[in-house]
Amino acid sequence: MSHSKMTKLASLCLLALLFVLCSLLLHVRAEPNTADAVLLRGEQRGINWRPPKNFCPPHEIYLRCTNSICCEWKCGTRGRRYSCNRKWKSGCFCAAGYNRNQRNKCIKERRCNRPWNPAVDYEPLIPKRRLGYAGF
Repeated sequence: MSHSKMTKLASLCLLALLFVLCSLLLHVRAEPNTADAVLLRGEQRGINWRPPKNFCPPHEIYLRCTNSICCEWKCGTRGRRYSCNRKWKSGCFCAAGYNRNQRNKCIKERRCNRPWNPAVDYEPLIPKRRLGYAGF
């Protein structure tokens, strides 16, 4: 092959590579970048998507809801399930044996009738890094 043919071939390959890279970048930028958008696209396509096990807070499980079947017990409802009439969306619900309290946490059923106990119900705020003042 002559030098001019090699140069033309290299130029064409470089242009093709740039075209592919640009189209990929444009596609990625056009896609929404939120988890909600990903979930919505999956549900629209009929994909049974489930989050990883550590997606929900402690004592909660992920439920994919249809036809208002997702209900949970709530402290203070005296044996009635919490508002099943609303159309629920898929999400995290209290696991079996746990009720949602006034602070939106899932606590053991027997804890509902007791007053708030800081030793059990309080989650201390622990700084993730030292702030450099006041002993932190």
